[in-house]
Amino acid sequence: MAQDAGLDDVAARLVALRAQAGSPSYAVIAARVGQVRAARGEPGAAPARSTVYDCFRPGRARVDVALVRDVLAALGLGAEETSAWLAAAGLAGAPARWTEAAHGEGLAVGGPALLVGRAREREVARRAVVERDVPVVLVEGMAGVGKSTLARAVAHDLVAAGVAERALHLDVHGSSPSRRPAGPTAVVAAVARHLDVRLPAAADVAAARTALAGHLAGRTVLLVLDDVPAAEHVTVLAQVPGMRVVVTSRRRLRLPAALPHERVTVRPLAADAALDLLRAVVGPQRVDAEPAAAGRLVDALGGLPLALELTARHVAGTPSWSLADHADRVTERLGTARVEEAVHAAFHLSYLDLEPRTARTLRLLAAQPCRTLSAREVAVLTGTTTGGAERDVARLEAVHLVHRDADGVALHDLVRAYAAGVGADEDPPSERVEALARLRELWVQRAWAVHHALGGERVRLTSRTRSGWPEVDAREARGWLDRLTADVLLLVDPATRPDAEQVVELSEALGWALNQYSRWDTARLLHTRARDVARAAGDEVGVLRATLALGRLSVWRAEWDDATALLTAARRGFERHGVREQAEECTQALAIVAAQTGRYDEAAALLRELLDGLVAGGRVRDAGRARDNLAIVLRRLDRLDEAAAEHRRAAAESASAGDREGQGNALVNLSDVLLALGHAVDGLATAREALAIGRACGDDRVVAYALTNVGIALDATGDHDAAADHHREALAQGRRIGDPHLEVSVLNNLADTHRALGRADLAGAGYRTAADLAATLRYAHEATRAAAGLAALGLPAGPAHDDSLAADPA
Repeated sequence: MAQDAGLDDVAARLVALRAQAGSPSYAVIAARVGQVRAARGEPGAAPARSTVYDCFRPGRARVDVALVRDVLAALGLGAEETSAWLAAAGLAGAPARWTEAAHGEGLAVGGPALLVGRAREREVARRAVVERDVPVVLVEGMAGVGKSTLARAVAHDLVAAGVAERALHLDVHGSSPSRRPAGPTAVVAAVARHLDVRLPAAADVAAARTALAGHLAGRTVLLVLDDVPAAEHVTVLAQVPGMRVVVTSRRRLRLPAALPHERVTVRPLAADAALDLLRAVVGPQRVDAEPAAAGRLVDALGGLPLALELTARHVAGTPSWSLADHADRVTERLGTARVEEAVHAAFHLSYLDLEPRTARTLRLLAAQPCRTLSAREVAVLTGTTTGGAERDVARLEAVHLVHRDADGVALHDLVRAYAAGVGADEDPPSERVEALARLRELWVQRAWAVHHALGGERVRLTSRTRSGWPEVDAREARGWLDRLTADVLLLVDPATRPDAEQVVELSEALGWALNQYSRWDTARLLHTRARDVARAAGDEVGVLRATLALGRLSVWRAEWDDATALLTAARRGFERHGVREQAEECTQALAIVAAQTGRYDEAAALLRELLDGLVAGGRVRDAGRARDNLAIVLRRLDRLDEAAAEHRRAAAESASAGDREGQGNALVNLSDVLLALGHAVDGLATAREALAIGRACGDDRVVAYALTNVGIALDATGDHDAAADHHREALAQGRRIGDPHLEVSVLNNLADTHRALGRADLAGAGYRTAADLAATLRYAHEATRAAAGLAALGLPAGPAHDDSLAADPA
């Protein structure tokens, strides 16, 4: 036993390690020690809190080394780190890293009793050894994925193929809860013993390998090394002539580049194979009688063979339960972060080897709701640097607790449930709430980046409380929009305890893009959730902001009654709270509702009211946009001369305010009116001016609308072939930027041109495609145009014919 001063140093080291691990309470450490001991088969062996506290207290005369070892494991050190820590602390009685005992068994040639869905992996391993004479096959994967079963199957295949005359199985116990792993020397000695090779008492590894090589001269033996913790276990045997090695490990072993090897990564089973495993245990009749419930069951278990087989045996043992009952049971357990005890134990052994910081990363990954995260997002979630997050993810990936796919870092559902349960025990709820708030704030910033990158100068809205969002191009913004469409409802789920302002900001920032790109279901749920969260937080203005977003959505969806009710309520609320800009937004949206429902005089009155306030306030840019909308209403009232005058004024106001996009839009609309007045030449010139402005300022939508208006003007002058070219270019542009409202308008324009050229088949197909899209968008004006075009051709309304559409390059 070390002297007192040495034990004071041990206590100081323990205190520092506890701080690095997040300062868990002594009661929590005691509970974790109990879990460590239970994993070794010592139930009920949790020490008292005071016993654990004594390890950290200076002035001790003696210390329990075995308890210190368990405390180190409870604080997150792995086996190798624990041995090094104890050695550095100078504690006597610290066991060695490896045990020098190892036991083997002959491997029967009959093959595994239950193995499904692994034909590809078996063939990869077989061909590597049989055709390329590769001496080592590494079978790697997460706990419970079936590595040992697959390795035995591969051994059976290789013996059957004549590669080896016999097979030997050695369990190295690299992840055993109850014993230390066998060391490389012990593995070599065990192989020699099983092959009846007599070794000198003091034989080292090199001598043992030489003796094995002599014994195997001209013969081949296949060795299955199961549950290997380190590469050195493989290298000591792999270069023995006549030895072929199949290795299983939870870790990603790094073998020397000079040693030929085949790496076979075992992943969870695909759905069909998982169902086959279920049938093999439960029986096909019972599984096939409830296909939907069976599908839910294998989906919930994520194809993990250990969990599937345990659950299947539970199903087989409870014939009075339906498969639906079992599927509900598994779903409920996962929802409360519970997994089967054997699965939990398998994951826990991998978890105990993690460093404290990496273990915390796993727990926080399980606490967040998104399916995948990038390294940058993991860094934000954990409050670390991107480099630090990359290192933690790499360590988790090395032990197969996370995996990467094309979208980022992901957790298996059962690992997520396990880690969430551990996190609930080890992390204060406030830490999880703060981590999710950091991740959600990152997406708030990205949502505003999407809003401005895709909306450009068309959007008047901006954040009330945030600035400095990243500048991205349209392609990256669309990628973020796709991610947000998939994940935003998860990020604002009430179970994540979201901040009300963050949810309302997401609602506002994403409203335009979700509407523009027809993500209406997501939009409605997001805005409704924002309104509910704001109401629960007592944020009256937040409720109104979400109500405005719902009103805008109803306008896009042509749900006029709902839009009127929502926008009217929001307008009154904003006026009551003195929030002028949002009240003006409501007025403009109500004017659009009035115009779309044929109440043009009311729409004009609302827009003039709005316009007067904007002009009086010197807000020239906004006045130009509002005036352009007023001119559109005047055109609907067939007051074309007034409409043309207002469009010209709108273009001038936008130009004076530096709003090039607004100027381009006003000129596009002006060209429409000029063409309706019969001024084809002026209409063509105006559309071309708009086209030049759009190209100069890089606004794809202005370009597309200007292109199709140039086409309309060319039609009016009789140059239908050139018109068709412009419409096709506009259609391609509309599809490229993902604007379905633009697309349906151009489809009708192109169909009009085809009709003028006498191409009735292409015209009819174009009108039908436009009609289908207009119906989806609830775009009454373009639906009426398409129906009129079909009637002019003497054709009935009906679905578009792909064969006809394929004949048109557009």
